[in-house]
Amino acid sequence: MYETIGVLVFSKILPVQVVENRTGGATVMCWRKLRTWIEETRLETSNEQMFEWFQWLAERFLEQQRREAKSRPAYQAYRSWKIPRH
Repeated sequence: MYETIGVLVFSKILPVQVVENRTGGATVMCWRKLRTWIEETRLETSNEQMFEWFQWLAERFLEQQRREAKSRPAYQAYRSWKIPRH
């Protein structure tokens, strides 16, 4: 799934901000948990392209998190947001 999302973001089919808002934290968490296994599997299989777009996507989100270290979760940052009434 993250491979596909990474390609779609890179190709500008999916807006990166939408993807980050929806799955950014989960992407980074999964990458942190799977990174060692992925890197070892790449070595074992001599396949450097394995999960390449997943890594690319996670690294973009990690960079963004570092730049916005003071950012708050959506439920805090947008606490005052109200549903517009028509």
